[in-house]
Amino acid sequence: GQVRGAGRGVTISNYFGRAARSTPNTNVTEKLSQLETKLRADFEEKLAVERQLIQKTMMETLKSIGF
Repeated sequence: GQVRGAGRGVTISNYFGRAARSTPNTNVTEKLSQLETKLRADFEEKLAVERQLIQKTMMETLKSIGF
């Protein structure tokens, strides 16, 4: 907002400057990309484990009923 008593068009940024960003936008984009890659890899790994578990369970079930 505006700073009271300082006149029209004067903002707090005129006194203190703009807020410093902790990371540039390109760094944020890169970090998001790395996070997406990691999440995809984690998901694929967990999916593979689940597939193996389902396959093992199905094979045991088929053996137990005489297939």
